[in-house]
Amino acid sequence: MGPDEVFCRKCGETKPRVAFYDQPHSTLPRRPCKACILTDKRARYAAGDGDRVSHAQVLREKYNLTSAQY
Repeated sequence: MGPDEVFCRKCGETKPRVAFYDQPHSTLPRRPCKACILTDKRARYAAGDGDRVSHAQVLREKYNLTSAQY
């Protein structure tokens, strides 16, 4: 692993430094990688986790469609 590579704790892969966000107020890499963060966000959105709005709810309220119709 070179200086331009970082290990992602979530997916277990070594990726280039550009595949990671910076930590707040620092230049250190934030772990997990961007791809893992995006995957988690999409899963939470699809599940309608907590106060967040689910995809099905957006379809229903904004477009008057069911998931099947979409």
